[in-house]
Amino acid sequence: MLSDQVHRSPGLTAIFNAVKKSDKNHLLDLGPCVASNFQFFSQLGCHFHFENFNESVQDYLQGKIVDHEKLVDVFLQSLKPGQRFDIVLAWDLFSFLPQDLIRQLYDKLEKFLKPNTLFYLLSYSGSQKPATPGSFKISNQYQICVRSDSNTVQNDARQTTVQMLKSMPKYFMLRSYLNHRGMQAGLLEQILSYQPEKTARHTVFSSAEVADHVRQLDTEVFSPSIEFLRTKYTDSRAGSVLDLCGRNTLNEEIWKKHFRDVYVSDMRQVLHRISGMSGGESEEYLRGGQYFDFEAEQVFDAIVVWDVLNYLNEEQLLALGERISRHAHDGTLLISMNYTGDAQPSQPRAFMLTDKGIGLHLGGEVTRARTSAVLSSMRIQKAFPGFFSTKTYAVKPGMLHGMGEYVFVFKDADTLRREKEVLTAEVVARRRLRISNGEQL
Repeated sequence: MLSDQVHRSPGLTAIFNAVKKSDKNHLLDLGPCVASNFQFFSQLGCHFHFENFNESVQDYLQGKIVDHEKLVDVFLQSLKPGQRFDIVLAWDLFSFLPQDLIRQLYDKLEKFLKPNTLFYLLSYSGSQKPATPGSFKISNQYQICVRSDSNTVQNDARQTTVQMLKSMPKYFMLRSYLNHRGMQAGLLEQILSYQPEKTARHTVFSSAEVADHVRQLDTEVFSPSIEFLRTKYTDSRAGSVLDLCGRNTLNEEIWKKHFRDVYVSDMRQVLHRISGMSGGESEEYLRGGQYFDFEAEQVFDAIVVWDVLNYLNEEQLLALGERISRHAHDGTLLISMNYTGDAQPSQPRAFMLTDKGIGLHLGGEVTRARTSAVLSSMRIQKAFPGFFSTKTYAVKPGMLHGMGEYVFVFKDADTLRREKEVLTAEVVARRRLRISNGEQL
């Protein structure tokens, strides 16, 4: 039985914004020819080709195609050798194929791509998925009508982003969207970029927001810690920042005014995942789980954890602190926000950077009574090896009521040694001065 659902597609909006200013884009749609999709991309001046790989995937699922090589042979068989595409729409087709077969399809697809070709992919994040691929009818640049099979099967082919990209070394993840307002529950959108030379990593991609984000905010407040970071890093040609609030295109665009490289990770999804784990399991996952989309040796000049630390117990705080400290170098700044009242939001907030500060959607927010002590800077300092408190902000004009902000700095062994030597020298000097003054008396 089929069911229809309107899906707010930030991924499609981002694709739309990426191509709307050019009439030279060649688009490959791996799905069937849908009239509304044809009209949508025609209005954008795109030259396109519909592959209708759905039929082959359906035959594979029904057992009509058993040999993987046969499925690979029919893939893109209607394309001419010289064709090259700027955009590929794969929809959810690859969610129904085994990983070894998907890699073969990517290999065959490669000769039809240009450097920086955009690859739009849908997948299912839950333990179940529809029994067959869905159909996707574009309504406008914001919405897709999704028709999917109400019968479900086990989603046994799920991969983390890190696992997927390791099997696709020539692709870079530009965007990942899950559980944004209006999205169909459990439907994950990803936009990858084909970058065989890996020369354009961490660049700003087009905005996927519907309208000016400031007008969508319930409140806009001043953040002294974020302002401190912006003031310190004013040269966008240098520096790197890790934002743990998750993918937000407009946030990244503002960060790019101050940092050369912008990395993001959604710790809200991590907290949701560990909520179903035992204590030991959650700590082990925080220490070594595959939830960061960057190499183990990557270090940052600034790390913004926002209010995430308020939702961890002591053991989890220690585990995350150990993990994050691995990605710090001497001078790395860590920014954390803490709730100071008797209650706090039931889940971390989705902070949005603005030109003047930070914005929030507070409408419908659920709060809960505090079950642990206020998160002090000393607790964070003890949990995050090598980080030391350098600035504390509370009750400053324009700040959000009931929230304080901390700035920590990472110090390596050499810095700590030098500071100890300076401190020792100052103590010795003061002692000598006292002795000297005593001798004069």
